[in-house]
Amino acid sequence: MAGKRLDTKVQNGLAGLADRVAKAGGVTKVAARAGVDKGYVSHICAGNRNPSLDVMRSLAAALGTSIAVVVGEIEEVRRTRAPG
Repeated sequence: MAGKRLDTKVQNGLAGLADRVAKAGGVTKVAARAGVDKGYVSHICAGNRNPSLDVMRSLAAALGTSIAVVVGEIEEVRRTRAPG
């Protein structure tokens, strides 16, 4: 997707998840708390990976929020990136 601007909904969904990660200490700290590779967390925040339910649970715990919030933010990114 190089060279293309992300639409506003995608930007907002990614910004929401990225903001939560930043407020919780950054990718490295959140990944360590969640027991997930920091590169994988970075890819999730960028909308480039579809994490498993277990990973989403771990991220929610590491972020101090509910899994519903994490799933909602990830799903918003996926919905707005879907073709059509």
